[in-house]
Amino acid sequence: MKKTFFFTILNFLLFTCPNVVIASDFQVKKKKTVLNKLVISDYMYKNDEFEDDEEYQALLLNNPNDSVVLIGTYNLSFLYNEYGDLYRINTTSTDSPIYTELTLNQQRRIEKVKAVEGADTKVETVMTYTNNFLQQVNSREIDSATELILHYEYNDKQLPSIIKGEEKKDNEYVNRLEVLLEYNTTDELTSIKSKGHKFNLSYDKARNPHAGLSYFYTHEIQPILGILHYTNYIQKHNITRIEDSDEITTITYTYNQDNLPTKALVRNKLKRYNSNSDSLLKYEYFYKEIEIVE
Repeated sequence: MKKTFFFTILNFLLFTCPNVVIASDFQVKKKKTVLNKLVISDYMYKNDEFEDDEEYQALLLNNPNDSVVLIGTYNLSFLYNEYGDLYRINTTSTDSPIYTELTLNQQRRIEKVKAVEGADTKVETVMTYTNNFLQQVNSREIDSATELILHYEYNDKQLPSIIKGEEKKDNEYVNRLEVLLEYNTTDELTSIKSKGHKFNLSYDKARNPHAGLSYFYTHEIQPILGILHYTNYIQKHNITRIEDSDEITTITYTYNQDNLPTKALVRNKLKRYNSNSDSLLKYEYFYKEIEIVE
């Protein structure tokens, strides 16, 4: 199934991070636990309907006795600067390697993003702020001359509440969207609504690996969350359930002694057939302690 440019941009934005900041004259060093590596394994359940497919048969050779077949593995490594900010994420898989670099301004807000696949720059993104609040994101896909522009509006708690998007190709509009965001009393995102489609979110009480960042970042399976990247919304806990009118996504975690996730199993259930989808994802989280300055 061919992906739209909108979701291609969001997928690139899911693998990004920040780069240059200016420190104050008074610096205090401290230890900080950060996410060092994330391994995402993509599986599909064995299905006799694909028995004549040569690619499927090749996958079966590597999984002869299992009920699931490993389709691909994605390794994400996270690099941090001396202030504990992400400045680069390297992604390796069976496809071309991807890395993303970000540039920060003096207020430690991301100004620019460059996503590179192999040796080619695929997406360039520029952020615009007003009083340190993200107002506009302009992403341009180099190969297709396609552009995505996002505009942000905020509620009375200064959290993003409306995001309007425009997709243009050759300077002509090809798609428009409006996303409405709702929060609970503890400022946790609970629903995302776009084009009559509503996603409801549930959380655990454990620590989110990216909660220590000064802006929103996620690697979650729902790509629509990518439009919140680099806003001032901070996700404190981990998403355990995403539900819309068509399916239910559940994420089951294993935690370490610091109440951080070490493993996660992601399953989708199709409501129409009351059955699991053909695939599942497994996450493995690896952490390290770094020394940062404040």
